[in-house]
Amino acid sequence: MKRKISVHPTARRLGIILRAFLIVSLALLALAVGYVLYATRGLDLQGDSQLYETYSRSLTTRLYVSEGGFREGAISEGEYRAVLYDSVCGAEDRVWCDRKDFPRHLKDAFIAIEDRRFYQHDGVDWLRTARAAANAVLRLEGRFGGSTITQQLVKNVSGERAPTLKRKVREILRATALENRLSKEEILTYYLNVIPLANRCYGVGAAARYYFGKEPSELTLAESASIAAITNAPSRYDPVRFPEENRRRRDLILTKMAEYGFVGKEEADRAMQEPIRLDLSMSGGGKRIFGWYTEQVISDVTRDLTERLGMSRESAERLVYLGGLRIYTLCDRELQETADRYLSHYDAGDAEGGIAVIDPRDGALLAVEGSLTKKTVNRGQSYASRIKRPPGSTLKPIALFAPALKERIIHYASVFEDLPLEMKDGSLWPRNTPNVYAGRITAHAALASSKNTVAVRLYELLGSKRIADTLEDDFHIPICRNDGEGRSDLAPAPLALGQLTYGATLLDMTAAYGVFASGGVYRAPRSYLAVYAEDGRLLLDNPLREHRVLSEQDAFVMTQMLKEVVDGGTASSVTISSCIDTAAKTGTSSGARDRWMIGYTPNLLCGTFITGKKGAPSGGARQIRLWDDLMHRFHAPELSGTCEPGAFRMPRGVFRLPFCPDSGEAVGRDCLSDLRGARIELGYFTPDNAPRVACTVHTPILYDRLRGRFCPVPRSVKPSPFLFRASALRDENRRIPPGIEPLDRPYDLSVLLSDGDLPGS
Repeated sequence: MKRKISVHPTARRLGIILRAFLIVSLALLALAVGYVLYATRGLDLQGDSQLYETYSRSLTTRLYVSEGGFREGAISEGEYRAVLYDSVCGAEDRVWCDRKDFPRHLKDAFIAIEDRRFYQHDGVDWLRTARAAANAVLRLEGRFGGSTITQQLVKNVSGERAPTLKRKVREILRATALENRLSKEEILTYYLNVIPLANRCYGVGAAARYYFGKEPSELTLAESASIAAITNAPSRYDPVRFPEENRRRRDLILTKMAEYGFVGKEEADRAMQEPIRLDLSMSGGGKRIFGWYTEQVISDVTRDLTERLGMSRESAERLVYLGGLRIYTLCDRELQETADRYLSHYDAGDAEGGIAVIDPRDGALLAVEGSLTKKTVNRGQSYASRIKRPPGSTLKPIALFAPALKERIIHYASVFEDLPLEMKDGSLWPRNTPNVYAGRITAHAALASSKNTVAVRLYELLGSKRIADTLEDDFHIPICRNDGEGRSDLAPAPLALGQLTYGATLLDMTAAYGVFASGGVYRAPRSYLAVYAEDGRLLLDNPLREHRVLSEQDAFVMTQMLKEVVDGGTASSVTISSCIDTAAKTGTSSGARDRWMIGYTPNLLCGTFITGKKGAPSGGARQIRLWDDLMHRFHAPELSGTCEPGAFRMPRGVFRLPFCPDSGEAVGRDCLSDLRGARIELGYFTPDNAPRVACTVHTPILYDRLRGRFCPVPRSVKPSPFLFRASALRDENRRIPPGIEPLDRPYDLSVLLSDGDLPGS
């Protein structure tokens, strides 16, 4: 019989506690490992080395244009005739210095105040890190950080600065890897060359010249400590703006240097007695202001480096500015210089705006202007590609007319009522300005005169979801579906009248019109073709991205409808259309403060945008005049007879047919006897989207000259000189809101029969 072993209760409880402790410890360890794996996802420790090499070389990035144009694949085939367009040599004031250029006391000043155990740790000072973490929780001392010089170097080079645990974990791993790859002296040299030291100075070389007019090797102990003082808080310890703050920090550094044995106490005391004598004679010269096209390329390449190569934004910017890249752009130098010259004499007054010029055949951004005034800063807000505003009526062709044409909901001559809708509360919306309504109006005429009433009716036919999907998927215009605060674009005002919640950029809207200009294909706008590293490696290519939105036939029909905007619609003041085929659309929004004009000729697509700084820009339709003036200059060779002006080519499968503008149907016999004259127009149709039957709106009537009245046509009519044959418009199903009198109302059958008199008599 086995003896039963008894366990003391205390031992049992202790065992339970130990097992619980072990389980919790393992869980915490697993959690920590999991978090580290999450935090380091996508981290390329080997790829970081390129960033450090970029800093040490500080090479100039060059932008090229192709002389005589280009074609797709020209770079790889050697047919891009590269001509230097511009160079980018850094947005920072930075002078690279070798380790021999830094005096010992300069290095010691930074080590004393930033990382006194620099030569002992392996990239992370765990003791200081633990103290900083405990102090952050318990607030035992004044605020201080736990980052070593190596960690600070990683933060400055990688550009990752978010105050998160994830960033700290990544920083620690990067710092440890860096210590394994570089010596302490190499790390210190990189650090002294990249730290921000106020007034756009990056690195001690730039700071020594800016503040003291010296090379780093010529700095005194006091001057070295003064520069080291800046790095803790550049805006606070700037010796130019806050000399006393800088001096207090400088003296603290000198005290620490003596305490840690870097200098003798007497030497430190003598240095503390020195006043701060600044010499700003080498701080002038100003910084170079890049042109708008160069800045667009910088922005696009930086974006693609971050999105496609996974770089941080700060790292991508530094690579662009300092990495010696070769960027092959799509700029048309002649067009860009033409726009630059024009704006140099343009009186913007109280307005601002932008210009975008695109080749619809390949999406090439040929020229861009982010402002109508002189460019005075880099990285400013571009009214062409960064500022978003509601596009107003320029949204109608892409949101309403093109989708409705594509879905065969309308054709060129479809008839709508230019009448406001009667709301549930009895109000009428939308109203025309001025308060005049045509009544029956064709689709092409409604677009030409930008009828809001017809736009809302198209919105009801298409539905908000289909419109929003089309804008986002086909035309790449972002839509707000629900921002969590009750705002949404899924309503008539945003989608029918163009009052989008967040708006759109001029570049996005201009590119969207490329669908019409290119025969139905959307081509994403692009400012560059390829980016090569300094060693010749291809970093980025930017091939043509395109997809078909409309058939070639439907795109041509839309072009003809937009051509009428210029020939007699809201853009009839355009003059280049008398020489070259032109199609366009205007738009206003924000109480007429924002004015848009997007249009194209057979080979060139251009968008202009003007916004008033204090309300509507003076001078009315200034965006139209701006567009017309530019297009005249862009088409100087065609206008001077140097080359043949292009024309919109009608593709196979499009026919020009007569139709009745009151019904949108084929012309019937009674259409010719309308009291206003023969009701017949010519329009553009495809075989599957054209009028199918003869007009059913016109109906015959007789005017009895003896009685002075209209009367229906009896079954048999005897010839009589007193009877005048005419036709009227059927209106039995017509609903006209109260208080509205459409222009075609006098020609309705019920009105003529009840009134009797000839209209206008």
